[in-house]
Amino acid sequence: MSTALSLPLGPAGFTNLDLLLSVDVDELQLPPRAVNAFHNEGIRFVGQLVQDNPERFLRIPNFGRTSLTKTQEVLSRLDLVFGTDVRGWTIQKANLIREGHLKAVRGIVAVKLGVFERQYPTARDEVEAILAALLDGRNRDIAGKFWGLLGDKPRTLESVGQEYGMTRERVRQITTRAEDAGRAMWLPTAHCERLIKKMERVSPLGLEVAQDLLKQDLGDRTFPVESLLNVANVFDIPSELQLVKEGIATFMDVKGRSPSLHEIAVDFRRATSRSGCVNIDRTCLRLTQDLEKRDEIRQALNGLPETVWLDREHNWASLKAERNRLSNTIRKVLTVTSTVHISELRQAALRSHRLAFVPPQAVLSSFAEKICELPVIECSVHRSAKFSPAPLGEIETAFHDCFQAKGSPLRREEIESYCIDERGINDNSFYMYLSYSPIIGKIAPGIYGLVGAPVPPGMIEELATTRKKTARSEHGWDGQGRLWFATRLNRLGIKMGMFYLPAFVIDLVSGTWPVRLADGTKSGQIEANAQGIAGLRDILALSGADIEDVMLLRFDFGHNTVEVEVGDDELFDQSHELADPQKAGSFAESDFDEDE
Repeated sequence: MSTALSLPLGPAGFTNLDLLLSVDVDELQLPPRAVNAFHNEGIRFVGQLVQDNPERFLRIPNFGRTSLTKTQEVLSRLDLVFGTDVRGWTIQKANLIREGHLKAVRGIVAVKLGVFERQYPTARDEVEAILAALLDGRNRDIAGKFWGLLGDKPRTLESVGQEYGMTRERVRQITTRAEDAGRAMWLPTAHCERLIKKMERVSPLGLEVAQDLLKQDLGDRTFPVESLLNVANVFDIPSELQLVKEGIATFMDVKGRSPSLHEIAVDFRRATSRSGCVNIDRTCLRLTQDLEKRDEIRQALNGLPETVWLDREHNWASLKAERNRLSNTIRKVLTVTSTVHISELRQAALRSHRLAFVPPQAVLSSFAEKICELPVIECSVHRSAKFSPAPLGEIETAFHDCFQAKGSPLRREEIESYCIDERGINDNSFYMYLSYSPIIGKIAPGIYGLVGAPVPPGMIEELATTRKKTARSEHGWDGQGRLWFATRLNRLGIKMGMFYLPAFVIDLVSGTWPVRLADGTKSGQIEANAQGIAGLRDILALSGADIEDVMLLRFDFGHNTVEVEVGDDELFDQSHELADPQKAGSFAESDFDEDE
């Protein structure tokens, strides 16, 4: 007789009848007297039992009409009767089925006998049904509280034992027996399995987020996240879920994740210390070289209580109330100005060589508000009432004092004079801070100002005109067929020994040139290329060059040498007087700048 019950239990190649015939008589919930009688007769499986004559059993000692009636009732609930023809069934087949599909066998009999329903509406209903099948009365409550399956978090053996006036060992015995019984049974865990797989797919999750996700599935009858792990363990459901501690945060995650939560958290803290914030894709590539794992990284950061998201899409994050290089830079800028436009603030941050990157303006604005706790009004960042100025070092204080004394903006030469000559700042330090300090902004070639300081209309043009008048450079041909180039020296040029050349000159003199001074002294060599000319530092030192002097280079193509002479403005005039009228005339060049 076949059964009409359709369960997602039956293994391929076997029918529900095959499973029922393979049920052990010990699993039929029969009276012990009946079970012992069947054992004495060598009957182990239902397949053997249904082929027998029921009247024969009445002749067995201690097997009466009550035992027979009970046996017939159980068989009837399995859709079976005594005297059933089960040709093709063998004990060997039953053993084979039980070896490979024991839980399917126990599952179908559990449902047929009403131990469990065919299907439960929720995972919580499954849990309650299993608890009721495994334990009765007080023992059910004891195990349920220990495992955390009655609505509260799992408790310790001691805690449960104290409530019920028993030892922790007694509580352990009760729960262990129930666990062993559960592993020997088929349990209706379809909803629980689906829920566990879902949590595995979306992990890592902070504990609060995981709890909210459980509540979406279970509603008001939810149970704690910690209990879900016990469901998997006690009900023998395959699961990779685990609880992981990271700092003060607890996560639900899968075992063996790479990178681990700890690795993600350490990288996050280190990266925000360096750059103030992190970009999820940048973090993902750094840790995994695989952008497909960006959601895992995002979920991990979302579970850290110190994470602050800087954009709606959760692509940029920072650490709550944590000083870092970016916040220090913003604080330093607002030390020299009470308000700064977000675009100017970003340019100031970009000048800092200590920052690996600077986020877009919208993210930077959010960073200023959420991390630095500064008001952002109409795209400008303002000092707050509790703002604490950043202490400026000696060099930046000198720059700040220079702009305060002389105004902002200024020509570089004026800043050099104040900081180097008056305040005694080292040349190397001066030019490094001029290039990298976030409180200084480069407004135009050779013109700098204090970040956030207003620029009067026409001031830049006026300063640029003054610089061009001062920064004189000319070139031409002399009567001996030599190409000459003359330029007024400034502090930076002398320091670096590098100068920009007009395109006309570069095209003709690219390469290496042996050098001799005006008195014929040989003095190394210089290199000319598309970037200009380099290697003049030591040569200018030998010539005693100083600021405002004029350097004259004469390129002798016949002898492949260059003559270097340092003097005053007369060198400009002499070069013009000695110009070769047969060649292209000399050119006054003032449309290029060494800072460009």
